[in-house]
Amino acid sequence: LWFSWGVFFDPGTQTGIVADEYVAVKVVAVAFSVVGFLFNLVLLGLIVERVKIFLDRMVETYGKIVCTKHILVLGWTDRTLFLLGELAEMAQGNATQKRT
Repeated sequence: LWFSWGVFFDPGTQTGIVADEYVAVKVVAVAFSVVGFLFNLVLLGLIVERVKIFLDRMVETYGKIVCTKHILVLGWTDRTLFLLGELAEMAQGNATQKRT
């Protein structure tokens, strides 16, 4: 039973069968290997397809975010802190102008 499970889920385990084993045993091992290989392909394919559908739905639902009056800084260099300081001063200046 354990050997048949191993052949089913790991097709490379027929190496445990000795060369002078009966032909029927070899045929059963090959059949289990082929069926196990196909089973694992189908199972993995179904899992991958479900994950793909889930991720596509998440991207469709949460992928687009619309923001206004925001600034997005892409990349980080040695000048980014200077840029952020300038943006902070600009925002402070705009806030002061709106109050007056």
